[in-house]
Amino acid sequence: MEHTCMVTKYKLEGYVKGPVQKDRGQSDAGMVMDFGDIKVIMMKYTHDVYDHGATYYVLDPIAQESMESMKTAKTLDPELNINVVDFIPTAENLAKHFYEIIKQKIQPPMKLLTIRVYETPNSWADYWG
Repeated sequence: MEHTCMVTKYKLEGYVKGPVQKDRGQSDAGMVMDFGDIKVIMMKYTHDVYDHGATYYVLDPIAQESMESMKTAKTLDPELNINVVDFIPTAENLAKHFYEIIKQKIQPPMKLLTIRVYETPNSWADYWG
């Protein structure tokens, strides 16, 4: 049995494809999608949920026992975001997970192409939908 708990700090990048907006009267004219709009989506559905937290695999008994023990002992920071997932939280699996979350928030005709999850500045995983 593999024991997995992700507490690593990651950086995410999202790549969106779509037509350049041509209506000169709109604030997003000349853009595919306003960077501010993308940032709001990524912050709300990934950063705010996973930052300052731990993610562990639901079938990992040691991670479950550890979390329960910290809750019982009241040593678990109440501000800590705890995420239980049904996959081993590797960078590759997290990229796919975040892609699935974010793609639902991007409105046509724009389309989410990929999510890149950096573990380090030169080490990353991409998920292309």
